[in-house]
Amino acid sequence: MRLNEELLEKVEEFFDLIPNDEGDVELDSSMDRLRRLLEEDIDGRTSYSGEELAFKMLSQMEEIWDLIPTATKEDSDLEEYYEEIMDDLEGEDEFPGEEFEDDDFDESKFDDGAEEGESWD
Repeated sequence: MRLNEELLEKVEEFFDLIPNDEGDVELDSSMDRLRRLLEEDIDGRTSYSGEELAFKMLSQMEEIWDLIPTATKEDSDLEEYYEEIMDDLEGEDEFPGEEFEDDDFDESKFDDGAEEGESWD
């Protein structure tokens, strides 16, 4: 997945919905880091795989969400934008380590056939 200008636009619209009247420096800084990450990808200045970039974006979006005051989060438009962006990021690719996860995996299917305490020798 290559992050593109459409995603940057969604993120910018999300940022526009976040009131930061108190000038929270940590929130501003976190938003700037995400914006810079996207811009560098669009400009071709990053060498991250799609999965790595999506993972970095998910982490950064979660950090931003955690910094937004609870009362502000209750704004349905803000939460809707957040969920839409997160769904886009989560739905595109699997993330490192997930390619081998299988919740339906049943180890008993791989029983070697030997009774407990027996060996094949």
